[in-house]
Amino acid sequence: MRKGSSYCVLLLAIASTASCGGPAPPDRPSNVSASARWAGGSDGGAWYDCSQHAANVVRCALYWDNGTPAGHGLYRSTHPIKPGDIDGFDGVSVYIGSERLVEEKGG
Repeated sequence: MRKGSSYCVLLLAIASTASCGGPAPPDRPSNVSASARWAGGSDGGAWYDCSQHAANVVRCALYWDNGTPAGHGLYRSTHPIKPGDIDGFDGVSVYIGSERLVEEKGG
């Protein structure tokens, strides 16, 4: 392989790796706490502020991308979880990967 083509392959690898993180989160609305994390993509998403409640339960406050409250409660997994494990909210359910967490009633 020629030196010039090796350089192009290296640049392409760096560029593709740098863009794999997905779109940057929107500006954090003023009513969303600094500890809230973003879960979303180019079509929108949600902010979630979760804290540990039990080994497999987190307490979350959920906000749409514009800061409008979307819900709050206790969410249970089938295995131990941490607040940072949450990576999705579809308007009804909180997710870790493909697992839908069960909302505790009265939480």
